[in-house]
Amino acid sequence: MADRAVRRLKKPIARERVVLGGMHRDALRLFGAASMGYGVAFLASPLLTRLYSPEEFGIYVLFGAVAFCDVVACLGFDRAIVVTRDDGVAKELFFIACLSSVAVVVLCLVGMAAASGYDVVPTWFVWGVPLYVGAYGLMLALGGVATRSGQVGAIANARLVQSLTNPSLQLALGFGPKGAMSLAVGQIGGAAAGAIAYLRRLRRTSQVHVSPLPDRSRVLATVRQFDSFPRCWVPATLLNSVNQQLPLFTISVFFGAHAGGLFGFGQRIIGAGVGLVCAAVSQAYFVHAAAALRSDESIIRLRKQVFAVLKAQMLLTLPFVVVLLLSPMWMATVFGDQWNEAGFYFQLLAIPFASQLCISPIHALIDALQEPRLHLWRELTRLALTGLALTIPLVLATKISTVLMAYAASVCASYMLGLYVIVRALDHRIRGLALAGSARS
Repeated sequence: MADRAVRRLKKPIARERVVLGGMHRDALRLFGAASMGYGVAFLASPLLTRLYSPEEFGIYVLFGAVAFCDVVACLGFDRAIVVTRDDGVAKELFFIACLSSVAVVVLCLVGMAAASGYDVVPTWFVWGVPLYVGAYGLMLALGGVATRSGQVGAIANARLVQSLTNPSLQLALGFGPKGAMSLAVGQIGGAAAGAIAYLRRLRRTSQVHVSPLPDRSRVLATVRQFDSFPRCWVPATLLNSVNQQLPLFTISVFFGAHAGGLFGFGQRIIGAGVGLVCAAVSQAYFVHAAAALRSDESIIRLRKQVFAVLKAQMLLTLPFVVVLLLSPMWMATVFGDQWNEAGFYFQLLAIPFASQLCISPIHALIDALQEPRLHLWRELTRLALTGLALTIPLVLATKISTVLMAYAASVCASYMLGLYVIVRALDHRIRGLALAGSARS
């Protein structure tokens, strides 16, 4: 069906090369910056594990879990900046994204102040969480502007600055009064440094400048026009955070804090690298996919690009999986004897993180298609699969290895279903364009 629709669309090949031809170059540029940042973070990990105790890392993991709303600080309007066809509307969306970030920071401040009375929540969370969410929200809004204008250099620079600042601050503060707060300050500093790097690059190219506040009625109209992002994308992203935290919570409750700490350490170390790589490739793909869909001129090659990205990510995943499967051989040497058992968890996490590394970058196409409801569908499906994968082995009183293998299988299944839905949505857009072209002719 999609092939017949493709034949009806006659697209200028030269224009397609302009829109999509540079994607591999941009992906490599972003991947290079992400790899450098992760390399420094990974090399710093052996020092960090000797400066900070597992208990302090546990509080730091709690800080990240509490600040889970960082990725939705702009309520999804940072994504809308990229896909709108009107430059004037894009400026209004940038203002809305920044305003949304301020509102989320205020909510975080109120929530942390209310939770500070509980012993499990450190008092410094009251200022630490809102400060981090605000810095990250500004970085998201500025990243939306850079993505729309195709400034891959600014994106790569900001990500590299963020990745280098985070471990550098954590190491520097680790030699002073140690504690989980020092780890969190490094994370806050990384987000703030990334936002400053964006500002410097974008102001230099006049992409961000001081201008009068947009008209209130136009702002409200723009919010209504793109309300599917806060309505669907935000709950989907929050569900994604729940899906990431659910295995850690379940393992901690049923198998003890020691097992939960080792599993959380594996998620943190592996997830940081996988997240950086996926974000780099996804950002490059988003830049070109959004440009192609805004012009409706390169959608044919865009479908082929899905499988090209998938193939490239699979080749990248092979050495990654081998390293994780061999982790018991190098775990104690790199991180210290107290972390030796974590090698077992690294092995079991290889499959779910390999699935994420292969397919996650293609999810950027959902936003490019302006179909954030697909994010929500994907996360609800993943939540159901994860819940079943964790519940059934626990009811049968199986070992932790069985629980984690069931979890890995559920993650793979959810990513495969997500890929299928994305390709179907793209085929639907192609058929719509083909029918519209036939009607005009």
